Amino acid sequence: VLMSRTFVLLACVLVGVTARLAPHFLSVGSGIGMPSAVADKYHSTDSILNSLETLSQNCKYLSKHEVQATEGDSGHQRTNVAYTLTDPDSKKEGKKRMMLTFGMHGREYISPEVARYLAHFVCTGN
Repeated sequence: VLMSRTFVLLACVLVGVTARLAPHFLSVGSGIGMPSAVADKYHSTDSILNSLETLSQNCKYLSKHEVQATEGDSGHQRTNVAYTLTDPDSKKEGKKRMMLTFGMHGREYISPEVARYLAHFVCTGN
């Protein structure tokens, strides 16, 4: 499926940036939930991260990476999560790479759905 391409799905933005940038009452990761206008159309942050976690345990193309990060002024520690979508059996030399980020802004719902769908499609074929 993925012959010589590597895709990096940065789920860290779903956890860290979304919760920080969105107003508290709209923050997907706050436990309050999504605004009712979109709640029945898109998956929650937890649902997307759980889907990626489950897929990564059963799919040789998807692997999870965790990186500890410190926020600038506050010194707050958090874990950023990234997923790499690649063919582990292909040679690394000369492999084309591309990094994609999803959910960079507070009320950005469609791009995390694209990340979830892309990983699901590569891992399951449908």
